[in-house]
Amino acid sequence: MGRERKEAPEGMVIRPPETESESDAFFHLAAATFIRKSPTAMAAADWRRFLETAPWFHPSNARGAFLGRTYLGGYLIEERTLCIGPARLRAGCIGAVVTHPDHRRRGIGSALMRDALSYARSRGHALLLLNGAAGFYDPFGFIDVFDATEHAISRAEILAQPPPAVEVRPATADDAPAMLDLYHRHHGPYAGRFDRTLDAQQHQLRFAPTVDPAAYYLRDGLSYTPPVVVVVDGAVRGYLVHPWGALASFGAEVAADSWPAALALAQHHARRLDAMPEPPDDLRWPLPPDAPTYYHLADHLTLRSQAVHRPHAGWMASLVDVEATVRAVLSSCAERDRARPAGWSGILALAVGDQRWGVAIRPEGIDLGAEVPDGAPVLRLDTAALAQLLFGFRPISHFHGRPGVSVPEELLPLLRLLFEPRSPWIAPTDGC
Repeated sequence: MGRERKEAPEGMVIRPPETESESDAFFHLAAATFIRKSPTAMAAADWRRFLETAPWFHPSNARGAFLGRTYLGGYLIEERTLCIGPARLRAGCIGAVVTHPDHRRRGIGSALMRDALSYARSRGHALLLLNGAAGFYDPFGFIDVFDATEHAISRAEILAQPPPAVEVRPATADDAPAMLDLYHRHHGPYAGRFDRTLDAQQHQLRFAPTVDPAAYYLRDGLSYTPPVVVVVDGAVRGYLVHPWGALASFGAEVAADSWPAALALAQHHARRLDAMPEPPDDLRWPLPPDAPTYYHLADHLTLRSQAVHRPHAGWMASLVDVEATVRAVLSSCAERDRARPAGWSGILALAVGDQRWGVAIRPEGIDLGAEVPDGAPVLRLDTAALAQLLFGFRPISHFHGRPGVSVPEELLPLLRLLFEPRSPWIAPTDGC
């Protein structure tokens, strides 16, 4: 969606759909725009059914722009809990931002984003997250926070391995506890994990077999297939999920506790690709570069890893509650207990925009809210820098010397330890 150039039409309001026809218009436009190569009516009905039966869904999660009863565009916003170390932040995940083709370049998209920020403030969200188009979201405070890493594995090399003595079978709702445990163990250590519930996991597993696989396609062109699990010695030790519909472009989500489990899932996927008229040479799995599943594979197979960086696009965040974000960043710093080795303790002033806090850094911990003494060093950040530090997406030294940011030279050794970069990760089925 391109940048809007005009003011929104006078009399336009943004609200949830109120009638069946308005809901139909909302999901029809979203499906036509974001679920390609699928019958639009079917995709719209499936998408609506998936959301409206989800345990987390509330009617206000769908927001539409209306002029009278004419639907002009809309977006979805899902309320989640974002996990950053020990901190838990209320987050709004935005998806399916779209303007009707007949009403584009009239300021509607910008009005939708202003509504999202207002809605987030009213709901007590600390930040908004989205995966968006290049350049459009910058004016609304969004900044890059995550680049996915993908690993290509030769199908021929995978299939040349002796098949392990394990079982790969379709996942059922009864597998939800085991899959949730795998999700938390394999995707949980990273900034960007969401606090997924058992109800949510069961909902996804119940819904997956109800869609027509032939109506949906994955990113590689394969028809959709529901999730599978791998069973080793009677216990679920891995899963492979292919997101459907609008999330298909994020790729497969995989977690495996051992080499036999990882190999069994890879061979299952590789054989599935044989059904294509022109099967690709490789299968591609997005995985954190230090994930257990990645290491299981890399110990036995040749992997070609690629991180794709798309400036001002892809996964971005916009801060809504700066203080809540500051507390989350400092909580994560305290968890790592990096202050003591740096040999500095005391109180510094942290300033973000027009807000200012005293931060006490002692060997026993880090506290927000200390009284700032005269002459205390001042760490000044903008909201973009704070968002990227929250996810560990950039080191503190990256911001040194940037306009609007002030990093005390004498504190750089300490701050490098406190704000140590890490590998953020958002699992494919957590897309929005």
